[in-house]
Amino acid sequence: MELIGKITYDNTNLKENSILVIKDNDYEAFKEGFLGYIFEGKLLPEKLKSYLEKKKIYFIFGININRLESGDIVNLNSDKNSLKVLYKGNSTEQIILTTNQCNNNCIMCPDADGIRKTRHNADIDALIAAIKLMDSSTKFICITGGEPTLLKQDLFDILDTCTNSFNNAEFIMLTNGRTFHYENYTREFIKHSPNNMIIGIPLHSHRKEIHDDITRANGSYVQTVSGMKNLLKHKQLVEIRVVINKLNYLDLVNIAEMISTEFPNCHRVNFMAMEILGNAYMNLDEVWVDFEDFKEQLEKACMILLSKGIRSYIYNIPLCYIDKKFWSISKRSITEYKVRYGEECEGCKVKEKCGGFFFSTKKFKKLKGIGIV
Repeated sequence: MELIGKITYDNTNLKENSILVIKDNDYEAFKEGFLGYIFEGKLLPEKLKSYLEKKKIYFIFGININRLESGDIVNLNSDKNSLKVLYKGNSTEQIILTTNQCNNNCIMCPDADGIRKTRHNADIDALIAAIKLMDSSTKFICITGGEPTLLKQDLFDILDTCTNSFNNAEFIMLTNGRTFHYENYTREFIKHSPNNMIIGIPLHSHRKEIHDDITRANGSYVQTVSGMKNLLKHKQLVEIRVVINKLNYLDLVNIAEMISTEFPNCHRVNFMAMEILGNAYMNLDEVWVDFEDFKEQLEKACMILLSKGIRSYIYNIPLCYIDKKFWSISKRSITEYKVRYGEECEGCKVKEKCGGFFFSTKKFKKLKGIGIV
């Protein structure tokens, strides 16, 4: 028995899909009418347990509730007496993970080959139920995978739910863009897409052979470029992402020139350093390039785009590895729990503005900050 619901500690907060959390052994706080119950206590009174089982009410017990907060959206499994937090209720940003499947297998992807081999799509009904429970005032929602467009109609159902559930959220969907090569799909996607949708697509090179070497998927360059042009033709917001690695860092200027010529009406361009996990870790010697080695190419590429009126940003690179005049376009982009700083960063006067290092990248490459004093 599994249940998707939103937790509360207030036994008077009786709402649809509410799951009541009961602390310690305070069983007097039990109140009928909730969809499910989470008990911190390990031994339920036999009368209460029998009542819940007889009524086939969802409940679990002996649960560590220290990190649970009212508003958290959870999956409660009565059969396994387990709990999984799906979305934090106090977050203004949410990530909707759709599938682990992808029709690319990028050499520097932070997911590993093995993840692609085991098919795992999200339980669409459960995912839609969770989306409906998210706060309608959520500010930012990222739809990602794997490759979300492989879900076909299920993705449209997710998009419809998002459109109906949120007031003024900004959406971004991360995709390799290949499916948008097909005109019919693109038109159908637009019908279901929320108004504030940005479509983030990686462009790995201005050369077909390099792009396909990085994706390890023949024909991916042609479909990705075609997909971006198709979306822009329909006036969609396309964010072009360039993940910097050893296979493309010497071509950053050429990539920028291509973008300014082929995609001058794109929404923005983000240059991004790698996260050393998954494929990127397995192929470390083939893909890793030091920040100092691509600094000049990166800054020239940004200048080309900015001079053409194309917004350009730098992600996942500490400020000490970027010329000061580019700090204004450098973003604190790494998810908080993944960020690491070194001891040498403690006295840095711009640390609070700096995005730091990916913890995995710092660990495997033993990176150090330069420190700005």
